[in-house]
Amino acid sequence: MSQNPSSSPAGLPAKLGIFLSNTVKKVDRFGYPISMTFNNEQTYKSVFGGTMTLLSTISIIAYLAVNVHTAVTRAEYKSTRAHRIRNVYLENTVIPIDQSNFDYAVQLSYKGPVIPNMGIID
Repeated sequence: MSQNPSSSPAGLPAKLGIFLSNTVKKVDRFGYPISMTFNNEQTYKSVFGGTMTLLSTISIIAYLAVNVHTAVTRAEYKSTRAHRIRNVYLENTVIPIDQSNFDYAVQLSYKGPVIPNMGIID
């Protein structure tokens, strides 16, 4: 008596492998464009390309999730605002600056023509 190979236990892993291979090929975003259609597809899709697409998508999602978590919990960044006006010509206080008490500051300014209805005053 001969057995049908698809009904044998060894046939199940082969079918699963073919199913996974075809499923991963469908998500391939790195497919090489070909001039004619192949199996009604504009690009040739492979298991390697599908795997790379899945890995890149998972990597991007993980990177974004970590950055959103960091931003929401404010674990890494501290933002402060201090404002002090002093007359440096009259006051001669020396402020020692080293790596422990140095702050980075930015000032935005605009010098140019007045643009009507934009709220910029010269």
